[in-house]
Amino acid sequence: MNHHGTRRLAERVLVVVWDGMRPDLITADGTPRLFELARGGTTFTRASSVYAPMTRPASASISTGCHPGRHGIHGNLMPYPGRADRVLHTGDLAQLAELRRFHDGRLTRVETLAEAVHRRGGRFAVLTTGTAGQASLLDAERVGVLVNPDLVYPETAATRIEARFGAPPPKTVPADPLNTWLVDVLLEYILPEVEPDAAVVWLCEPDNSQHATGLGTEQARAGIASSDRQLGRILDWIERDGTPTAVIVTSDHGHTTVSGYVDVAAELAAAGFGGLLDDGLIRPLEGQLAAAESLPERESGRIVEWFAAQAWVDTFVSWGHAPADRSRTVAVEKLWAGHGQDLPTLPLLAYTHPWTREVNEHGVAGAALVSPVKAHRAMHGSLSPDELVPTLVLGGAGIRAAVSDRPAGIIDIVATVQTLLGHDALLPTDGRVLWEALDTGDGTQGGDDGEVSRERLVRQGGGWLVRDTYGSGAYLAVEIDESQ
Repeated sequence: MNHHGTRRLAERVLVVVWDGMRPDLITADGTPRLFELARGGTTFTRASSVYAPMTRPASASISTGCHPGRHGIHGNLMPYPGRADRVLHTGDLAQLAELRRFHDGRLTRVETLAEAVHRRGGRFAVLTTGTAGQASLLDAERVGVLVNPDLVYPETAATRIEARFGAPPPKTVPADPLNTWLVDVLLEYILPEVEPDAAVVWLCEPDNSQHATGLGTEQARAGIASSDRQLGRILDWIERDGTPTAVIVTSDHGHTTVSGYVDVAAELAAAGFGGLLDDGLIRPLEGQLAAAESLPERESGRIVEWFAAQAWVDTFVSWGHAPADRSRTVAVEKLWAGHGQDLPTLPLLAYTHPWTREVNEHGVAGAALVSPVKAHRAMHGSLSPDELVPTLVLGGAGIRAAVSDRPAGIIDIVATVQTLLGHDALLPTDGRVLWEALDTGDGTQGGDDGEVSRERLVRQGGGWLVRDTYGSGAYLAVEIDESQ
């Protein structure tokens, strides 16, 4: 491991998240400002999201540097402990707040970057056009300033923003007016007046447009262009302002074309489990099955075996209940760097759907089944190479020009931001400092010591799910079967 001391490399760090942005969609014509930033900074070609590659689990991973097995937010929807007749919707503030009952009074089970900056006397800001719950996960203990269409704090900030910028516009497809409003607040109020040491700016595009219209559509391309324009505004402001600022552009997950829908509740009912559904003993969520504590063990076993045998299940994720045939099974702790079996919100089981590298009518590769049945044209949540791979580009102050083919991911953002800010003690995370991107000023070449180790975890329909270990980081990736 490299040790370069605690010299501050940037006076300010901005983490700009393009929700759902696939790195293979970065082009000189379609995303000129991001392309330019990547050319002058560091691009990570083997970046990884987390399981499940969904917005709220990834949000908590970006804010804590940990896999969901440690921070506790493992789904957009999560089982209510011990029950199947209730659900925890992590995008809803009231339901999210209930997690404090089970997380020792916290939203996330571990400390966040916002808390680390605050504890050292710094200022932290979050601006996001996601849900209010998603916003809260980026500043879980409310130590900074937060701006969201449905939630602004502290009250002084809410009053000033309403007076100067008015109400946020509705979320359209694409959501350019809403994201423009958000960046207006960033550039005209947060950066010049709040003066945060670190800030997260979360743009809902292209995720918003891709869900609604599909990958590669005119609207989806417009959503990508919208986020690139907002990034350009931010970069131009930084140049005029002159404060040495590092910029990390990333995404929470990728996207894949919806090839079909699976109504899991209907499938369960048709298989003879309808009574358990009606009695509130089981409940399908997004890629998980919640079960009540009162579900008989014999029924648990029957359900596990049935799920593992379904053609619409690609990978069976075991939370303690594994089928007899484990050829398509992986234990959840293998996905989460050894953690996860002690979560209070654990489901009976989890699963992913089959995926392919099929190219859609707009020339974008990647397709998968999804559940629940919705009108989405593109989706994410499975363990495909198009959903697990996020954008990860660093530029600006303290960043060298490089391309890294070392494993990296969104779990590395916390440690890297802290290092850029010169923190002398880093939070305990599942990730690492992205040394290969940092210009430490001592002439050394960045990078963790040692080789990459790879473990094959489970065979999927389109290849192998693997875990790469490099330095202190553990990352999920996919070995694609090119013969298919």
